[in-house]
Amino acid sequence: MKQFIFSILVVFLFIAASCDKSEKPVDEEGQPLVDLTVNCRTPQEVGGYKYFFRPQHTWVGDPMPYYENGVYQVFYLDDERPPTDQFHPWHLVQTTDASSYVYRGEVIPCGETYEQDIAIGTGSVIKKDHLYYGFYTGHKWNHSAGQPKEAVMLATSNNLMDWEKVGSFKIFAGAGYDQNDFRDPFIIYDEARSLYLMLVSTRFNQKAVLAQYSSADLYNWTLEAPFYTDESVFMIECVDLFEMDGRWYFIYSNINDRKVHYRMSDSMYGPWETPPVSTLDGVAFYAAKSASDGNERLLFGWCPTRIDDKDQNNYNWGGSLVAHEISAQIETGLLKVSLPQALSALFAKQAFFGVIDKGSGVTQSGNNFEMDASGGRQTARLSRMLHPHKISTKVQVDSYAKNFGFVFGACDDLKSVYALHIDINEGLLKLANLSDWNSSSTSYNLLNAVPLVIAEDGVYEIEIIIERSVAVIYVNGQTALTSRIYKMHQNPWMIFSDNGNVTFSDLVVRVAD
Repeated sequence: MKQFIFSILVVFLFIAASCDKSEKPVDEEGQPLVDLTVNCRTPQEVGGYKYFFRPQHTWVGDPMPYYENGVYQVFYLDDERPPTDQFHPWHLVQTTDASSYVYRGEVIPCGETYEQDIAIGTGSVIKKDHLYYGFYTGHKWNHSAGQPKEAVMLATSNNLMDWEKVGSFKIFAGAGYDQNDFRDPFIIYDEARSLYLMLVSTRFNQKAVLAQYSSADLYNWTLEAPFYTDESVFMIECVDLFEMDGRWYFIYSNINDRKVHYRMSDSMYGPWETPPVSTLDGVAFYAAKSASDGNERLLFGWCPTRIDDKDQNNYNWGGSLVAHEISAQIETGLLKVSLPQALSALFAKQAFFGVIDKGSGVTQSGNNFEMDASGGRQTARLSRMLHPHKISTKVQVDSYAKNFGFVFGACDDLKSVYALHIDINEGLLKLANLSDWNSSSTSYNLLNAVPLVIAEDGVYEIEIIIERSVAVIYVNGQTALTSRIYKMHQNPWMIFSDNGNVTFSDLVVRVAD
């Protein structure tokens, strides 16, 4: 009897091993079978991210990129949850092109409880005479009454990995400046003056300003007149200043609206022009700074998580690293935001997806979907994707089409879905939560939106990169919207149009090889 059982077990293991080596199941036409079920899945949000980097057990805040010798050295504030008394040390991750990352761990630790940098904040890195200088914020959250909460501090390194703090170096807010909001030092060399320029986010006489310091040696600094003032906000955070294609830009994060903005000028010192659309993304992309390899300029920010990883909850501080490519329009100098080329190219293997159901006004021909929504909304529900992927398509609309896009979390009976709209009427790219997709009385909660340039020819080239709960959509190589959607992960999705005639051409899903 034992011999018989053993023989059966051997046969079973042989069959199992054979199945492991076989190709995926295919249908009669030789196409891989896809999962056409619609039950909602709720996978756990654990572990690290690969393409929108985050470490295995912590999160990313306030990237500070520095480019040298083919590598973007992306320093960032490491966010541990729950935090200890000592929080946000500088960590380092490296990338050559924003398509993959190498994590290097902690590089500048927090100070002791009694020290000014018990907690650490944003700063920047610059090189002088073969030595790297890392200016950072010392945030003494447990400061005594009358003692400054924040100061600019310094560490140096000869290899970008091993840093030594310069204990004697501290810059506190001067007279008239806010000693408790004095942070995010950014350093740049002014060749015309042969001086280094330091910009510090602070407040002066109750107004948001960038304090300005100059130095010849990076150790001794002279306070000058404020670099920039904005009376409409409380603080201008995480500033970045650079020249590109003959124009100067400075990028900052607005603490009030939680968005990344920019200004432009013909001079390093202004005057600064506010472009018609000053934002570079929506509310799920913050504290962004850039670096360039001389050809492309990458803008690194973070996409926040939500409390307890639930879509209905408020955002946390910190999350996943997201990189955009930014470039300037030749004639106007206005900035465009697009998908980094190397990240796009990484998703090269075409993945199969199936159609779960579609409306009576939807005509499918291969990967082309034509939607006649003249009589009302039309949709096509598509099968779930289990791995990080890129969705790409070219959408052609007629003059009657005013609202179309994608729906994520399209499972079960389409309750509480997340619709990514291209709204031509409002000129917006926006994300909204609908309580019931199929009900005319559904509640509509706008979560995120950015202005969208309406295409005169009615053509929209769309790319969407998705990794687990992070989705970044790019439209026509000039507009980006980053979003966090937990219900999106491993659940079916849809394309839709509310009106007019809309064609999704060459709708393709690709995964990384």
